[in-house]
Amino acid sequence: VSVCITDPTYWLERLGLWHMMTDKTTTLYLPNAKRPVLPPNLSEGLCSLQAGKPRAALVLWLWIGHDGAVIESGFLGGSVRIKHNYVYEEEAMKSCTTYAALREATDLAQKAAPLLDEILDSHDVVAYWMMKYNVRAAEELGRAKLGIYRAAPAPRVPDAGAAAARSQLPDDTQRLLRYWGAGAGSYTNWENRAPHGGIADGTKLYVQATSPIRRICDLVNTMGLIQACHLRTLPQWWSASSIAFAEKWSGDIAEIQRAGKAARKLQAECELLDHCMRVKSSVPEGDPPPEYDGYPVEKQDRPAYSTFRFRYTVHIPALRN
Repeated sequence: VSVCITDPTYWLERLGLWHMMTDKTTTLYLPNAKRPVLPPNLSEGLCSLQAGKPRAALVLWLWIGHDGAVIESGFLGGSVRIKHNYVYEEEAMKSCTTYAALREATDLAQKAAPLLDEILDSHDVVAYWMMKYNVRAAEELGRAKLGIYRAAPAPRVPDAGAAAARSQLPDDTQRLLRYWGAGAGSYTNWENRAPHGGIADGTKLYVQATSPIRRICDLVNTMGLIQACHLRTLPQWWSASSIAFAEKWSGDIAEIQRAGKAARKLQAECELLDHCMRVKSSVPEGDPPPEYDGYPVEKQDRPAYSTFRFRYTVHIPALRN
């Protein structure tokens, strides 16, 4: 199995574009616009793994045994050419023999080294190998004493009754609950690293390195991974600008944490507001507004500013798009 992740550092360094990087720490996705971390010519062009076009990338290769165990693995740097870009659950993908082989390998790998609760569809297949890439990246970065890590407490395991109740929920809500907690936690440097309790058995170090075109954290970890694995050995490869960039963000992890949380909140609020406005304009005058089914996924004690006893996080599948 080969997991290919785009390498923006190649073009940022080659074209001398580090000075164009702003203080954005994550790409902001709004209903009618996108505010990228990288210049659009990179994020949507040279750094996008588009079918049929050669692209600079890092590749995690893994030899998987018949029992699903990883026999050997490692990172490579170079150029890749993606044959085809599929959409999740696309019929053409499901009938593809290559995907069938990948699905079989994923089921075996999940059985030998679980990272998710279960593998149900192509969303889970992709999620499994992205997490495998991040776990292996954390191992390499940890040995080199580099990187920005993601630490989190272990999520609460549902009892038999709760597990049975979950099985009656919509598929989207079940998937959300399976990953709930895997994205929680906080960023730390190597000195303060700690395992991510929501990944695998809760004892593994974890970094985010699979989205370097949309998150600063992943971009910094990509630079560290290249150094840790000696993928570019020429001492003159990294410019003073690139070194200053990595040092700046490695030393300002608190801002990465704050800005990322603020961006997620803003995106969710804008998407909800946009949906409500579209629904309002589409409902004929005099007709009742639509109603939606919602499913609580988290319960917390009320915030100090609230008059309610509890605060709930509710998933509404119908608002997904």
